[in-house]
Amino acid sequence: MKANKEPNPEHAHPWDFYGTDSDLLVELWEKGEDSIFRGAPHLIILFGPGFMTDYYIAREQGAIRQVFLELAAIPHGIGTVWNGFLAAATMMHPPAREAVGSLIPFGCDLYDSMSIGYPKNTFRRIPLRNEAIINWV
Repeated sequence: MKANKEPNPEHAHPWDFYGTDSDLLVELWEKGEDSIFRGAPHLIILFGPGFMTDYYIAREQGAIRQVFLELAAIPHGIGTVWNGFLAAATMMHPPAREAVGSLIPFGCDLYDSMSIGYPKNTFRRIPLRNEAIINWV
């Protein structure tokens, strides 16, 4: 994120470092706080054929699979964190692309990723909510 401080019009999605969460995430990282992977011990990488990267259906199908993974983890007490920033980094920062590229087969691209692990905190109940106000028309 620090390497992409200036928007780059050559990228499909120009990265604007300032005025987004990026500057906050970099500050936290420099203080020793991992607010992207959240210290999770495992990383699941969802990848597929590189030529499919430009088609929305490939990413949508991947997102659906990640939702099912997230839901399947809950009964086992496993926490999940979606890592959209990792996918963005591989699209916009060649060193990140090279680092992740060593983990996936040749000709494939990263679609998305998710960190998983047993959470440090557990919750006994959902937060209290205000009663819903419903106006039937």
